[in-house]
Amino acid sequence: MIAIIGKYGSGKTTFLKKIESYGFSVLYTDDFFKKCYEKNEECYCIIKESLGQEFVDDKSVLKNKLREFIIENKNNINIIEKLVYPVLEDHLKNNKYDFVEIPNLFTQNANFAKYFEQIFNIEISEEQRLKNIEKKYVDKKTSKLNNKLNNGKKGKKVVNIMWEDTHKKDFFIDFLKSLKLL
Repeated sequence: MIAIIGKYGSGKTTFLKKIESYGFSVLYTDDFFKKCYEKNEECYCIIKESLGQEFVDDKSVLKNKLREFIIENKNNINIIEKLVYPVLEDHLKNNKYDFVEIPNLFTQNANFAKYFEQIFNIEISEEQRLKNIEKKYVDKKTSKLNNKLNNGKKGKKVVNIMWEDTHKKDFFIDFLKSLKLL
């Protein structure tokens, strides 16, 4: 599996949608957790049992409540990560994807690098990143928190891809050929 990392708003999803159009399987961890947070799914049950009924409703985990919990005390992110990251880890152990969008490859509670043969970081100018965030129509409070949480921290064997390069003709064909996938 190949990991695609990067800061919030760096273009990871856009990059992988293009990769997906070539027929490759992609796991979007945001979508994974969105599904896992639905009523009676694993993360929903864990959050409800560990943090309490006030963190869920009759449909899903209340993400705004989780955000407030993190804002209340920055160390609360560790509590949440310790609850839900093992679910993602089990999923990665038991499923095969060509590419995985994973904003947080390394945190004090997880090191997902061991599941990936290669890691690519989408690098983007701050000006363009802010434009991308603006297009998401996310309120400033949520955007600020996402910036802190989805930091794209790098570690060993990470290769940078410049966001601007991804817009060049034949970039994706050349990229996939360089990985011997085409």
